[in-house]
Amino acid sequence: RISKCGLQITPSHYVAIGQLNTEVQQWHLGVDLVPEGFDLLIKRDDKTGIGLSGNKVRKLQFLMAEAIDVGADCVVTIGGTQSNHC
Repeated sequence: RISKCGLQITPSHYVAIGQLNTEVQQWHLGVDLVPEGFDLLIKRDDKTGIGLSGNKVRKLQFLMAEAIDVGADCVVTIGGTQSNHC
C-alpha cells in the first residue's frame, strides 16, 4: 500500500542499524509495588548499541531502506515535541 504522500505503508525490508534483538528482563521493584502473582518485564532498548533508544532505531531502519530504494540523497526525520529525536 502507498500513502497519500507516496510512501510505502507496509515496509518490505530494512537497513540494519542497531542491535535490536535486545533482551527482555524481569524488573524487580519491590514487593509493595507489584501485585502478587504479576511479573514486570522490561525490554532493554538501552542496549541497541547506539545512542538512540530502540523505537527511533526501528523507525530509521525502515526509513533508510526506503530512502536508498528511491535514490534519496538526504533524509530528514523528526520526532514529537516531547522527543529527543531531532
